[in-house]
Amino acid sequence: MKQVSHIKHTTHPKSNIPRAKKSASGSGILLANWHLKTVYIGCLWVSVSGLLWFVSHDILQAEPNDFQRWSLILHGAGSFIATMIFGSIAVQHLIMGWKMQRNRISGITLISVFSALILTAFLLYYGSEEMHDYVRWTHIIIGILSFVILPLHIYLGRRSRAKTVSAH
Repeated sequence: MKQVSHIKHTTHPKSNIPRAKKSASGSGILLANWHLKTVYIGCLWVSVSGLLWFVSHDILQAEPNDFQRWSLILHGAGSFIATMIFGSIAVQHLIMGWKMQRNRISGITLISVFSALILTAFLLYYGSEEMHDYVRWTHIIIGILSFVILPLHIYLGRRSRAKTVSAH
């Protein structure tokens, strides 16, 4: 099979499904360590800041205060970073995972969750007042679901990779 760019391809022995090997730059389905750490830090940042705001604002029902303001500011800043991370993953990880036919269901679910969070965040700023509460609760519920879906996708990916490696 021909080499494309700096990604080395092989073929699974029992099929013609392309598989990527990790090159020194981290290209292929596996993210480079710096990229993986960026994903974890960015997702943790946006998740924790959103959760802190939700607990203070909705669960404790505290009066508006500086803590809520700063947690919302940090959540917004983290959201921009998370959106850039999402785009950086689409360039290699998403495309190679699709070609390799690995973790498609959890991957599509994760893409849908992140896309819905981006859309609902946009609507929170630019949507009508009539839809604000509905959009806010949709954003909160989907955000809470992401606490399960991202780790599940990572777990399934590692399990799938371990099966592939042990089969050879």
